[in-house]
Amino acid sequence: MRAVGRSLSPQVFVLRDRAGKRALILQDEEYTIGRSSKCSIRLFDPFISRCHAYLRRIDRGNGQFHYLLVDGNTEGHRSANGMFINDAPAQSRLLRVGDVINFGPQVTALLWKAHDIPTAELELLETAFTRAQMARKHSETRLPVGVVAKPPTELVGSSHQTPQ
Repeated sequence: MRAVGRSLSPQVFVLRDRAGKRALILQDEEYTIGRSSKCSIRLFDPFISRCHAYLRRIDRGNGQFHYLLVDGNTEGHRSANGMFINDAPAQSRLLRVGDVINFGPQVTALLWKAHDIPTAELELLETAFTRAQMARKHSETRLPVGVVAKPPTELVGSSHQTPQ
C-alpha cells in the first residue's frame, strides 16, 4: 500500500467517461470536477457542465479524512444536470467507500480504498488519468489524443461488489 497524504488508507476516485476508465488517489484539499480544461478532474461528456461539482476534504481529526462532494462550482452555481449518488439525486454528500456517483448518463465514478485495487491496475488507471488531464488543446467534449480507447481491465481481486 502507498502512503499518500495523511490518510492511512488512501481513497481512490475511479471514473469512467468517454475517455475511458481512470483513477486518482485523493490527497488534495479540494478538486474541481467538470468538462473545462481548468478543472482538476476533467470529465469528457457533453452532458457534463464546465464546472459540474467539487470535492472538499474534511479532516476527521484522527489522521484520516473524508471527502464532501458538492454539485456545482465553488461559487454556489449548481450544475445543469445535477448528480446522483447511489441512484439518489444529491446536492452534496460526505462520500463513503463504495459510493457510486453518476454525473451524467455516461459518466460514473466510484470511491475505493487504494488497498482494494491491485497495484498494477491502480498504476494503469493513474496513467490514464494523467493522460486525460493533459489534454488541454482540444475541444471541451472531444477525447484527448493519446488516451487509450479501451479502458483497462475491470477491477480484479477486489472483494467489493459495485453497489446496485
